[in-house]
Amino acid sequence: MLDRGEKEPRCVESCPTGALIFGDMDDPNSTISKLFAKGNTEVLHAEFGLEEKVSYVGLPKKFVAGTIVYKDKQECATGIEVFLIHENETKKTLTDGFGDFEFEGLPTNKEYTVKVAVDDYAPQELKVITKVDVYLGEIEL
Repeated sequence: MLDRGEKEPRCVESCPTGALIFGDMDDPNSTISKLFAKGNTEVLHAEFGLEEKVSYVGLPKKFVAGTIVYKDKQECATGIEVFLIHENETKKTLTDGFGDFEFEGLPTNKEYTVKVAVDDYAPQELKVITKVDVYLGEIEL
């Protein structure tokens, strides 16, 4: 179709959600160039070094999640600080009303330490690697 003068491939033209974008990367005013300029596009498996012609926006990232419970009280631990540590970077979140926590948007193949420390309870530290999404299950205090 493009060789007959069409401006975009049929799949882009007919996509009902506008999920596909096609354009001239050499034209700084094209939609595709503006999207790339924002820096939020990525290839699906950059680790393979294939220099793909297709890039994606909003690829899902890995997560680490779990539930904190008080073993002695047999109840959820709400409002507890949970830390996710990777080298010099630390993220913090609080458990919700069910004792659940989650860290989202994590890169693949990174090693983290999940740390929970609450007064009067032994601190918990768990090592995780984000090869896949990680659900730690119940972490007992």
